[in-house]
Amino acid sequence: MARAIIASVLLGLALSLPAAAESLFHEETFLSYAADRRAARIGDALTVLIVETSSAEARADTAADHSTGLNAVIREPAGRDEYGLSVGRTTDGGGHVRRSGKIQAAMTVSIVAITPTNDYIVSGTQLLLVNDEEQRISVYGRVRPNDISSENTVLSTRLADARIEYVGEGVLAGSQRPGLVYRFLNWLGLL
Repeated sequence: MARAIIASVLLGLALSLPAAAESLFHEETFLSYAADRRAARIGDALTVLIVETSSAEARADTAADHSTGLNAVIREPAGRDEYGLSVGRTTDGGGHVRRSGKIQAAMTVSIVAITPTNDYIVSGTQLLLVNDEEQRISVYGRVRPNDISSENTVLSTRLADARIEYVGEGVLAGSQRPGLVYRFLNWLGLL
């Protein structure tokens, strides 16, 4: 009987003490099951659909004529033949440069910072190795939350302050590089 009284007193004391419970709801990390799964916090992933095309064209034509005339008439004593001398120079030059580029890719980046205006700073790098050719795509830019689709994607044309780099290294990329003699003559300004 004494044990029952002691147990009921201890139970009464335990029930009268304030409970130390922790909430299961944390506002900063809560995501509803029906919520939109768009990136919204630092570290969240976002897919950038890279669709970029660029083209540039430059043309220059130069023409210069320079003539210096010197006429001298030499006659034979019989007066049948005349001889003359004339000096002149004509220079023509021209150049045409046309460049175009196109890149289409989809890559996932991470939110690395959030600006005071609630824009997301995103950054990511993708490295591909195909037939001993290394290709690296890097993306950096600022995204407005409204530009992120419900599929958690954003077009590269919607990135502000965008920096998209596509670099290739390997045998094929090396063969595209001008030769040493050409680079040296170009450095001297001869080409």
